[in-house]
Amino acid sequence: MAAHSPVFEAELFGSMAESNMDCNIKINEMIPSVFKAMLDFMYNSSFSINEKLVDCEVPMSSTAFLQHLLVAADRYAAETLKVVCEGKLVESISLDIVLSSLELAEIHNCSELKNECLRFLDKGNLGSLRLTEGYIKLMQNCPLLLAEVKDLSAFGGRENKNTMSFY
Repeated sequence: MAAHSPVFEAELFGSMAESNMDCNIKINEMIPSVFKAMLDFMYNSSFSINEKLVDCEVPMSSTAFLQHLLVAADRYAAETLKVVCEGKLVESISLDIVLSSLELAEIHNCSELKNECLRFLDKGNLGSLRLTEGYIKLMQNCPLLLAEVKDLSAFGGRENKNTMSFY
């Protein structure tokens, strides 16, 4: 675990309080199946989402599971797993998850996911999401990101925004 995560390395071998314990590290605020998937990836360099969903304590979609796994990877600085999760989330962008993925990308510094979500919204998908719970949550949690999203329609898209000139 320490080889794949500087956080675990510090907890197990560093000066953090957990290093003085009898190899018991308490993991708070994480679904056990998500933690098991992270460990599977650390030990085997792969994981099966479908297998984890069957054993999951909380019913959720595979995309939601990936989102939780990305948060766990970021929390424990497991960068390879974070990149894998980000890539899988990019592949699954849809109207149902674009806003939650965009918020996740902003909070956890996932530039590829953020850019792909913005591209998706730039293709005319933003209008149908303005009155959704996800849009309101984005408004509350990431107001600067929401301003960036609104700029998409105001400036006619990301490409046009970058090339506009004012005389």
